[in-house]
Amino acid sequence: MRVCIAWASLISDVVDTLDLSETYRVYEDDDRGHPAYHPAMMVKLLIQRQKPFR
Repeated sequence: MRVCIAWASLISDVVDTLDLSETYRVYEDDDRGHPAYHPAMMVKLLIQRQKPFR
């Protein structure tokens, strides 16, 4: 369990250092429908779903 928590923390820290400014610009300009999820959160979820420890 500690490995999973450490892995999630590492992913969060790495994604927080990424330059997602282009992605933010596209999301801010999109005024169609329901507001999109935060791009950094989506990147974190996509990486965490890879589950390297199995």
